[in-house]
Amino acid sequence: MATVEIDGDNVVLKLGRMESVEAAHAHAISAPLTAVQSVEAIDDAWPTLRGMKEVGLEFPGKKMIGIKRGEGFKDFCVVHDNGPAVIVTLDPTVSTYNRWVFTGDINEVPAEVKR
Repeated sequence: MATVEIDGDNVVLKLGRMESVEAAHAHAISAPLTAVQSVEAIDDAWPTLRGMKEVGLEFPGKKMIGIKRGEGFKDFCVVHDNGPAVIVTLDPTVSTYNRWVFTGDINEVPAEVKR
């Protein structure tokens, strides 16, 4: 399961070993802490996913781990089944991604990120 941590002036989305393989991506993704525009808890990530899978593994309604892209945006997703999830919206002028969407509990996100 993906987790969010603070590393100096960066916010880091850490992936589990299998998630890294499924996403065809590094073990962690980071952005400057100042890039965080909002953090939102949602009941189910699936209705919020947008765009087409660019890289990774996708079984609709079951698992989306990787990059989804559309016109003017690029999101990194780590979504397992249904249930609580978090959307971290980032400033794309200083971050590779517009959003991180991942299954998890917003209470596990460090307070510095949720400011």
